[in-house]
Amino acid sequence: MNALLRKIQIGVIGSAKDLGYSKRIEGLAEKIGYLVARKRVVLLFGAEKDGDSLSSAACRGAKQASGFTVGVTYGKGLGVSENSADVVIATGLERGGGREFTLILSCDAVIALAGGSGTLNEIAVAYQNRIPVVVLKNTGGWSERLAHQFLDARKRIRIKLANSPEEAVNTALRPGQQKRKLNGNSKNSMDKLIIFDFNRTLYDPDQTTLVPGALRVLKALKQKGFKLALLAQARANRKKLLKVLEMDQYFDRLTLVEKKTVSGLKKLAGEMDVDLKNCTIVGDRVKKEIRIGNRLGMKTVWLKRGKFSTERPSNPAERPDLTIKKLFELPALLK
Repeated sequence: MNALLRKIQIGVIGSAKDLGYSKRIEGLAEKIGYLVARKRVVLLFGAEKDGDSLSSAACRGAKQASGFTVGVTYGKGLGVSENSADVVIATGLERGGGREFTLILSCDAVIALAGGSGTLNEIAVAYQNRIPVVVLKNTGGWSERLAHQFLDARKRIRIKLANSPEEAVNTALRPGQQKRKLNGNSKNSMDKLIIFDFNRTLYDPDQTTLVPGALRVLKALKQKGFKLALLAQARANRKKLLKVLEMDQYFDRLTLVEKKTVSGLKKLAGEMDVDLKNCTIVGDRVKKEIRIGNRLGMKTVWLKRGKFSTERPSNPAERPDLTIKKLFELPALLK
């Protein structure tokens, strides 16, 4: 497979349940998994056969965001305790020995929480092979003891400390993103992005309620593997409204602007690491969202409903690629 098209693979490692970690630390592991999935990269974890772990908790978090997860287990057989994994790899190797090599060597970077001797082993494998390691602050164990350190005088990689799950994920992703840029492929040609307008596309400001089917459509598109972004004009309490409406969980990025522009839309696609040709914009205004999307060569979808349903294209730049009258028509039209 062409390495330039491969998705970034992030491993999450940490204590097994028998080390007695707290619910707080388990929640941090789940949050890391969730954030990894929101970045649309692959999460790898150590899949146990006889109990739980922080690594498995990260898998559960990733699945909450419809992420793709790979569990690496020891011995023979694909039966593991964490049954939400998308893929299980049976290494035929022992726990505490060979399994750790397969897991860590399959990662672009590793995030560690707490951890006993198994986690120490995994960090050592990463260090020997110059695979970046990020540890989360205030989780204890070997992870925190090794923060800011080199493991020996060869100084292969310094283990980095993150103060939050968000910082841990962003730090882990940075080397993989830089490799893509060095290889001349800063955009992932396989990813597809759908950018939504807010007012009268997803939310009806006149009725102060969601457009019928909005959450169902967002969920369906996430399950199909699309990245989702919101491009909306800045309004007081808009982010709070998105949270109340339970919409924020579906978006990989929320962008609030004073005015929608071609340059702003192009910048959004760049930040999402997606080629313009793989972007679709959905809106209710042919003179706004459709026009600027067309100028960038994006696919454009006009939701012809509500206040601006009588608006007509006055030139080819305002002509949409697709026209729908109900939002729930959208998932079946996009591949």
